[in-house]
Amino acid sequence: MWCRAVLAVCLVLGASGAAEAEVFSKSLVRTTEARVHATAATSAPVLATLPHGALVYVRRIGTEWCDVSVSVSPRVERPIDGVMRCGDLVQSAGLEAFAKNQFAAAA
Repeated sequence: MWCRAVLAVCLVLGASGAAEAEVFSKSLVRTTEARVHATAATSAPVLATLPHGALVYVRRIGTEWCDVSVSVSPRVERPIDGVMRCGDLVQSAGLEAFAKNQFAAAA
């Protein structure tokens, strides 16, 4: 009987952890130059500077700052995790269509 109770608790905890899992969306830099900061402050250290049109993976969107992950260079093994101003990013309908293998719509 206690095995069922333990299984039920594990399933509930596993489901709640899955609900909190980070979902990535793809966005593009819309400004001429955008900075990835270590923390959500303009005075925080700058981890990377991205040009217009750079691809950014957004993990979480806040009111002013977004948690992001960026692959700066093909030689970089691990992406840079930091925060960016949400106003520096834009979601692209073409990028979303391409991710769904709708190539004609993406073009």
